[in-house]
Amino acid sequence: EFDDLIGVIQLEMLGWDEDQDGHFHVIDCDENHSAQISEWIEQTIVDHNMDLTRKYACTNRSDHASFWNYNQPAVVLSQNFFGGDSNPCYHRTCDNFSHINTDYYFKIVQAVGLTVSRIVMKHP
Repeated sequence: EFDDLIGVIQLEMLGWDEDQDGHFHVIDCDENHSAQISEWIEQTIVDHNMDLTRKYACTNRSDHASFWNYNQPAVVLSQNFFGGDSNPCYHRTCDNFSHINTDYYFKIVQAVGLTVSRIVMKHP
């Protein structure tokens, strides 16, 4: 039910970090209070001293934008796709597990898990 929805956190394209700088996107485009979700994620990263850095980008080219159409907050997290470190195998047959930077992937997933925990504890 939309009335009970706090927000949507979508994860996609999380495994590529060729230059190993820890840069990633939390895309909210300042739509429908979505920036609040981004702030929660960034604060979690700071609080847990994670080696990740948000790089700003804005796009509606993913499933999160569907929620914006219904005035719901939503973000998508991805690797630094728009910041010059995009996977050359994107949508190609060479896009496979061998290209995943598992340490980087784990950090992002951990940040999201800790953020969701933080949100749930604040919104019973």
